[in-house]
Amino acid sequence: MGERHEGGRTGGPVLEVLFAGAIRDGVLDPEGERRALDAFRAARDAGTHRAPTRRRDDWRAG
Repeated sequence: MGERHEGGRTGGPVLEVLFAGAIRDGVLDPEGERRALDAFRAARDAGTHRAPTRRRDDWRAG
């Protein structure tokens, strides 16, 4: 586990390295972004989002 820090948070060098690896370097792929948006819009327009949620995937309280 990581070191103990003020406020009860844990972290340390290993966690910092993991976070650094997950952070984007700021370079965006405009073509990839356009394809992702087109795919989202196609799924939305096709009604794919209206599929019922499986009970085990519904994490709402109740």
